[in-house]
Amino acid sequence: MMKTKYLIALAAVFAGITAYSGSTDMYMKMKVTQPDATEKNQTGQIREMWITPTKVRTNEGDQSSIFDLEKNILITIDHSKKKYMEIPLDFSGTSASGEQGDMSSLPGFMQKMMKMEVTVQPTGEEKTIGQWHCRKYLQTVKMAMGTTESEIWASGDIRINMDVYHKFSAALMASQPGFYKIFRDAMKENEKIKGVTVFQKAKSKVMGKSVETITELLEVSETEASADLFTVPAGYKMEKFKES
Repeated sequence: MMKTKYLIALAAVFAGITAYSGSTDMYMKMKVTQPDATEKNQTGQIREMWITPTKVRTNEGDQSSIFDLEKNILITIDHSKKKYMEIPLDFSGTSASGEQGDMSSLPGFMQKMMKMEVTVQPTGEEKTIGQWHCRKYLQTVKMAMGTTESEIWASGDIRINMDVYHKFSAALMASQPGFYKIFRDAMKENEKIKGVTVFQKAKSKVMGKSVETITELLEVSETEASADLFTVPAGYKMEKFKES
């Protein structure tokens, strides 16, 4: 099965980011801050995204990810080690409805770890953040490893929708037993959030530790994403993906 760290990271991506579905490429820039973390993260880490109708590239620190929806693969890149890994996202085992089995074949502890409950509550509050008119939502994500409660301000002013990420998340979910239903239900609940997240303050309690993460949208623009954004740099060594 896919390594837990990738599942956690991708679940966070699905919860907080929307993607473009039109013919024009898009660029998004965000700042991610953890006030109680290290000095580096206190000052804010920049996350960049380039979004096309078939590919998504993210950069954050020494890590990059490339989602190729045509080839059904996720490529994770570690620039500090000059290594990368290709993770297949395979539809071949899915049923006609797009679902693949349930989690009954997994060990009991894994079934508990992979359970996710998401609730979204619109508050009716509105305000302007930067150049965007936003509405406030309260989101709660419960998993076995902990609970995350988020204050989300989203704007419908930004002409972006979820089509590309719906395709990618469907590929990810279909590649793992039981995951389709988990993330499908979570994303259905997240549809209550109308628009793009402009500001999010998330408070997580994981294994007895509390972590606060603030994500702020700094920039959205139309751009032409260069082809080299979606290729692994020359000289990088491929690591074998192990489903364990």
